[in-house]
Amino acid sequence: MFCIIISTHFLLSLQDPVQITGGVGGSVILPCSYKEKELKPEEINEFWRYNNSMVVYNIDNGSPSIEGQDAMFKYRTEGFPTEYVNGNFSLRLNHLSFIDAGQFSCFISLVDEEHKLTLIVKDVETWNSATAPTSTSAVSCFLISNVLFLISNIMAFHVEYTVYVYKFVKD
Repeated sequence: MFCIIISTHFLLSLQDPVQITGGVGGSVILPCSYKEKELKPEEINEFWRYNNSMVVYNIDNGSPSIEGQDAMFKYRTEGFPTEYVNGNFSLRLNHLSFIDAGQFSCFISLVDEEHKLTLIVKDVETWNSATAPTSTSAVSCFLISNVLFLISNIMAFHVEYTVYVYKFVKD
């Protein structure tokens, strides 16, 4: 039981603040989804906001709406209407500039859920050189992924073993 609580906490902490990074002049996808049940178009009311107040994009009764959209986002946002019934309310933001950096919120009104993410906008040259893989970063990535794989296997073995012992004692 102790191990299950730790692993659950570990998984939840990984989901906390989502950060999306994009380069000036480029585009990013701001993710937002709801997968609990299939939605009917008339049930879909979702709202994107910037820094808790500015209107970025709305979905009203399953249809995209830019009514009341802040001038900062005019002609720069794209939803994916065919994906709304699947619970995908992600938004593409085009022509990034430094002023776009900040917090975006996706509100799903049907279930009263809010998903927050932080957009970081970097200079393209700085961003490209910082994200270009090097042999050191490739080795680090390989080592980290192997360590995480080993930890997950150890935790899975421990949970499996605990359940087995528990069932054995109960019988």
